[in-house]
Amino acid sequence: MDSDSDILARLDRLEDESAIAAAARRIGWLIDHGTAEELLDCLTSDAVIESRDSVGGETRASYAGPESLAEYAARVTAQNSRPKAHIVSVTSISVTGAVGSAESYYVRLSSPRGEPQLAAYGRYFDEFVRSDAATWRLRRRVAVKDVALATYK
Repeated sequence: MDSDSDILARLDRLEDESAIAAAARRIGWLIDHGTAEELLDCLTSDAVIESRDSVGGETRASYAGPESLAEYAARVTAQNSRPKAHIVSVTSISVTGAVGSAESYYVRLSSPRGEPQLAAYGRYFDEFVRSDAATWRLRRRVAVKDVALATYK
């Protein structure tokens, strides 16, 4: 039989995993429907966002530091881009103390010429940190685009 401390530790882990998954999905939603300010609020001040064409491949784009992250957030959020939709499916999460990692599949739909189409799909490799008792913020994202099928912004 599990002790109360074992049960509480499992509950804490499940709550952390659920909060990290929610944060990863929210970032996708904010890219589609939010503002740059809302997206920046989900990131740590020292966050790094990278995009690559393959796991371990060359970095195509990298954003780090307040100005660069603000540029990234302004470029990708709904206020400055075509209609789009991200579908984020978190496939694994691990938590050690106040640091969590998550791997997710993403599918991006876009409408560059007015009609909806599959734009890209790939994976996100994320690192989150707990900024307070209940809030997890993204510290690092490596977005690996497995396939890009449409030109989109």
